[in-house]
Amino acid sequence: MKTRRATPCFGEGAVWAGPTSSSAGCGAAPVGRAAVGFTLFELLVVVGLMAAAVVVAITGLRGGGAGAARDAAVALLASRVADARCTAMSRGNAARLLVHADVADPERYLRYVVVCCPEGAGWRPVDGGSFLPEGIVVLPPQALTPTGPGAVCRPGDDWSRLSGGALRSTGLRAYSTVGTEPAVLGTTSWWMVHFSPQGGVLAGDLVVAVGRAQGEAVPVTVVCEQPDNVAGFSLSQYGVASVARGRRDF
Repeated sequence: MKTRRATPCFGEGAVWAGPTSSSAGCGAAPVGRAAVGFTLFELLVVVGLMAAAVVVAITGLRGGGAGAARDAAVALLASRVADARCTAMSRGNAARLLVHADVADPERYLRYVVVCCPEGAGWRPVDGGSFLPEGIVVLPPQALTPTGPGAVCRPGDDWSRLSGGALRSTGLRAYSTVGTEPAVLGTTSWWMVHFSPQGGVLAGDLVVAVGRAQGEAVPVTVVCEQPDNVAGFSLSQYGVASVARGRRDF
């Protein structure tokens, strides 16, 4: 008597997500991609991104001081990028990584990041967000100037790219460009990376640098320092990050 081999209930390249209320056995239809999860290729991309973040964190801990804090910020930011991309792809809907840009809130300005998903006409945080280490900020998408409020540079510091142009986070864009986006956590002043349902983004850089608030005045002025010691990563249009360390890499 021949033994029959059981036939899997899911298609090639899919990741099994366990039994659902609509599939009690192998006779049921396969679960759709939006409900199941990711393909093997997508999982490998995310694992690679997280591995890069771990490497950055470990190498940063060896140096100590501002260098360790800067590299820990890159690791955290890479993790948040992966969270936002996974959120978009797993839900089959857009997601956003928001970087706080409200100069009226010195504690969060350019240090607080949160992943959001659509809710009604607006966007809802999926968790409590994360703070970059003290003294480290995400550079805004516009070039730094010597005058505040906001992110500024010290006179004489060179914040240019070796490849040309200003050193800035070109992968960020304004959350509310026409004033119609509802507030998130009480403000519409955010920079964002917008992820499509397929995990794609506007290609560009996310750059972190040493940045310290100038006094306790509100609106806040944050002085960015040490342009040669910036770090971060470049995002491809597919949302995949390549780590960059130092001004020469941007």
